[in-house]
Amino acid sequence: MAERTRRSVAAGCLLAVLPMPLGGCVGVEAVAGIFGGGGAGDVRVVQRSHDLDGRSLAVVAAVDPETKRRHPGLGPALEALLALRFARHVEGAAVVPPEEVTGWQREHAYWETAPPGRVAEGLGVDRVVRVEVSEFRTRQEGNAWVLEGVLNAAVQVYEAEGTAGAAGLGDPDRPVFLERVTVRFPEDSPVGLATLGDSGDPGPGGAATQSGPDEAAVKKNLLAAWLRRVGPIFYDQKEAQKRDRRRERERADAGPPSRSAEGAA
Repeated sequence: MAERTRRSVAAGCLLAVLPMPLGGCVGVEAVAGIFGGGGAGDVRVVQRSHDLDGRSLAVVAAVDPETKRRHPGLGPALEALLALRFARHVEGAAVVPPEEVTGWQREHAYWETAPPGRVAEGLGVDRVVRVEVSEFRTRQEGNAWVLEGVLNAAVQVYEAEGTAGAAGLGDPDRPVFLERVTVRFPEDSPVGLATLGDSGDPGPGGAATQSGPDEAAVKKNLLAAWLRRVGPIFYDQKEAQKRDRRRERERADAGPPSRSAEGAA
């Protein structure tokens, strides 16, 4: 119980500061801002035999070496943002903070190929939510001057040994749930978005795109669209939206912190 309480409190820190998707640092309000982007995709909402309510859990993201080389922040961004959603919306979940997961991964360089049951044991959790990215790109294949994003990733849930839930499989290395979610951006353009380049990729003439999203915006919209489709698999989206609106009202009613409170801090 003490361990679960410690993790729950630590998970609350996710609501203060999170790594910005694919680099940097940003407050939770700014992170939540990317959730309004677009993206078309496909997902099948299934019966919740993979219930995470009241469980201790960790989110890990496995990314293939080539994608990791091109987008080194993708895995940590997926881990942090999905952990944030679980911490906010899954009732009673004790979520391992992303920085603890990252530290454990650094100490276990071959964690991606380790049996999931061993990952759960190493992180000390009931459930491991594993994201496996099979495709992530921001530009059209064969045409670097056209922005066209795709994120294709599978979500798997593993139960630690001795904690079998409704699925009752009893095998910590066999997923009790697996769903593949694919999103695209822009969803309304079969040919992507033409670009003259950006600061990281000057393109013809070295001019930056002045209208429409740049590559960073494509990345953010892909993450936002993917998260919007994964979330309802694990919790009720309408209830989550109600909780978010209630939190916003509470922050507005509380107002800015007083100078005396700031001084005490």
